[in-house]
Amino acid sequence: ETCPSDYGKCPICGDSICQTSETYQTCSEDCSNELSGCGIFKEESCADDSQFHATPCVEEKRWQTPKPNMNGYQSSFQDYHTLVGYADIIYIDTDRLASDVCLQTKHRQSNSITLTCFFDGIAQATKYKRYTSAYTGILSAVITGSDRSTLELPEIDFIWNVKLIFNRSGDYRNGQKGAIAEMFGWPHKDVKEKCEFLG
Repeated sequence: ETCPSDYGKCPICGDSICQTSETYQTCSEDCSNELSGCGIFKEESCADDSQFHATPCVEEKRWQTPKPNMNGYQSSFQDYHTLVGYADIIYIDTDRLASDVCLQTKHRQSNSITLTCFFDGIAQATKYKRYTSAYTGILSAVITGSDRSTLELPEIDFIWNVKLIFNRSGDYRNGQKGAIAEMFGWPHKDVKEKCEFLG
């Protein structure tokens, strides 16, 4: 029996050898994901069946996304291995003609990394910006880290940009004329009766 190449050395995350004390959650650089296919970590259920308080070990598994050039990586993953986030759109009046966009982010090394937010390509240090109905474009939001990590969020469209649907009197009978009836799997006799009724 031969000794492993790192015999006698302390396990170090990043040495390309998955030690018995390491797992994918604690050292994704060395250990492969032990879940196959569509498996889930069953221990990720919340403590005491609470919907709000996850068990502490869940935080250790936050950063499971493969890095670029790792097995299983897809370009759509961006830099999820170290930077994640989403845009929180908060309409500030009942008419919904003004909105605050807040970029909620989390970085794996949040203590040592500075994040910059880009709203339509314009950089700012704060993560929020206010928009009014005067803005009629589709908002682009990107977050970058001082470690060169980048997160491009899905385009943001505001409710005031939605085109009005005008009622055409007598044209569609309040949506009834031209409606599609779903009859998949119905017996032919029932379809015939329903078609006669709808006609």
